Amino acid sequence: MNYQGDVARDQADSAAARTLYEQALAIFRELGDRWGITGTLADLGSLAREEGNYPAARSLYRESIKIFQELDHKRGIARLLECFACSAAVQLEAKRSLRLAGAAAALRQNIGAPLTPAEQAKLEACLHPARQALTNAVGVTAWLEGWALPVEEAIEEVCASHLTGCDLEMRHRSRRVSSRPDCEWLPHELPARHRGEDTHYRYR
Repeated sequence: MNYQGDVARDQADSAAARTLYEQALAIFRELGDRWGITGTLADLGSLAREEGNYPAARSLYRESIKIFQELDHKRGIARLLECFACSAAVQLEAKRSLRLAGAAAALRQNIGAPLTPAEQAKLEACLHPARQALTNAVGVTAWLEGWALPVEEAIEEVCASHLTGCDLEMRHRSRRVSSRPDCEWLPHELPARHRGEDTHYRYR
């Protein structure tokens, strides 16, 4: 049913997609299938985000990432951090968006789980508003802050529903990136507009 929900979502049939996802979630809950539950929660969250229901999206994403954390499924955690980053971008929380995307990128690099070209292109499109909203220096700094952010702190941040955008900004204002991430490919992964180039930005 998840696959059918994905097809309906790709065809912009939100009502059908939600019905299929909810049916799948009910089955997974009945079976006690936590892998199926957390994946379907993420799908429902992304559907809510696409419909502009950001509170519902955040709630579903939080439930999903907590289960992925309990399962110690780092690929799933990276996926959810990207979901939160996309949600922040569309809500014009640009610094937070790029910081979370940077945290997800670092986690993917650490576990050797890059996005597929199609997934990467979709993420880039989601993050475009955040990249465009920031100056070069601010955008790069936000991304590198995320890269240096321990994954546990990134999860704590997205699950801290009581924190406002201002609270999060104050929390990270004191964080300074003391050194560049230890990988040769990072300069090619930073936002193109933040490098003064005209090529497309690639997180992964």
